[in-house]
Amino acid sequence: MKRECLNSGSDEMTRGSGNVRITHNGLAATVRAVNGWHCPACGEIEFNVGEGERYADALAALLMGAQERNAIRLARTRKKLNLTQQQAAKLTGGGKTAFSRYERGQANPMPAVINLFRLLEPSPTQEGERDALVGGCRMWQVACGFAVKHRNAVDSRSRM
Repeated sequence: MKRECLNSGSDEMTRGSGNVRITHNGLAATVRAVNGWHCPACGEIEFNVGEGERYADALAALLMGAQERNAIRLARTRKKLNLTQQQAAKLTGGGKTAFSRYERGQANPMPAVINLFRLLEPSPTQEGERDALVGGCRMWQVACGFAVKHRNAVDSRSRM
């Protein structure tokens, strides 16, 4: 027996059981044997009773995994940059305890915070590399209290 999918308009929706793959920020999980109506055209599922809860539980676990991964990555990168949690929070526009909460997984940072620290993650171990990654941004240096030792010729001429 087939019926029309309300999402795609396809008339190929079939009732049955199938594995459903969930992805989020590079993480993936499979919910096995999900019962309901499945649309092969768009992937829509109309869950049987109780199946939506199983799917939601799997999604919640995946989101928790992503949050834990972000917390570990933020802490590792912050430490590589020799920043305190307060300095990192100030850099990203957060309150005094924001970064501590991010690193403990008690709060989700904005995507911009995650992206900034992903950019800084590869190997900004020297001041010159860090300055290049943030485009020589003075806000970085001021917010974190770093002394600027080297300025390029264009920068020094622009202050004259």
